[in-house]
Amino acid sequence: MWIFSLRFVRDKGLFDLFYITHQLYWLWFAFFLLHVPGFWMWVVGPGALYLIERGIRLVHGLKTTDLQQADALSSNVTRLRMTRPDWFHYQPGEYVFLKHPMISSFEWHPFTATSNPEETEMLELHVRGVGNWTHKLHDMAQQPIPERPAAWPRVYLDGPYGSPASDIFDSKIPVLIGAGIGVTPFASILRSILHQRQQGAASQMQRIYFIWMNRDQKAFEWFVDLMAQLEEDPATRDVIEIQVYLTGLRAELTSASLTVAMEVYHQETGRDLLTGLHAPTRLSRPNWQSVFKSIRQAHPDQAVDVFYCGPEGLSRVLSREAGRFDFGYKKENF
Repeated sequence: MWIFSLRFVRDKGLFDLFYITHQLYWLWFAFFLLHVPGFWMWVVGPGALYLIERGIRLVHGLKTTDLQQADALSSNVTRLRMTRPDWFHYQPGEYVFLKHPMISSFEWHPFTATSNPEETEMLELHVRGVGNWTHKLHDMAQQPIPERPAAWPRVYLDGPYGSPASDIFDSKIPVLIGAGIGVTPFASILRSILHQRQQGAASQMQRIYFIWMNRDQKAFEWFVDLMAQLEEDPATRDVIEIQVYLTGLRAELTSASLTVAMEVYHQETGRDLLTGLHAPTRLSRPNWQSVFKSIRQAHPDQAVDVFYCGPEGLSRVLSREAGRFDFGYKKENF
């Protein structure tokens, strides 16, 4: 089990070997039951709960749906749109395990739904290519539809499962911070907020701050239509503030020149040069102390909650800075 969990096995895409050898934990338990007197007393309770959970997962993992559309987007992201089964009920921000048998017979991968629950006919996922499985999915999405295997549309779903982002609707002043593909839970939440406000549903949210950072400007194309709708729609434009940061520029001269051009363009058109949004794109990393300070000054006596999805390293910084301003903090790492 230890040998086949080493990095060289995973880098070669030998997940099947990793998976099969890890089933040897049953043999490990068998040896302990046979050779350690009284060991059974310590495992019978937790073991029963584990078997129940595995049985539920096995039943859920037998459910399939049809993949209607697979689009290869910029920055190695794949957008999947599939028929939403009648049994699949979820809340904004929740995630689902997905298995595509044309890629692997064993692998299940968790992805956050980017569609909103009010959209009853379709379930949407955005998948970032960061490993062998996700890269294969992206490559298959680039193939012309006639060249795809006949069994391509059949996928398996297991879920949904909850996440910290689901608590956003209990917050009066939420601050949503997404780093790269970490924006996915907030896409579903923002779409749900837009739908609810268009329908006139009551909400305790007084102000929403949405902060999205990307290293590649093309990555903003994933959800730029959604952000534009949030800015334009009368139901949300006065309650949401969007901040966009492009962190991937290296050359100082290029960054300075582009900043001047973007400022001039924004002054003349009221639109951002890169995204087309009213919110200007900042060509730097956020100064979190300054960002949180301005939010605290705008809401001096109110509870503010920060929700973050992205790499663990940034989470430690945000947790520290949120504590300085007495903000609540919840994270979801990938």
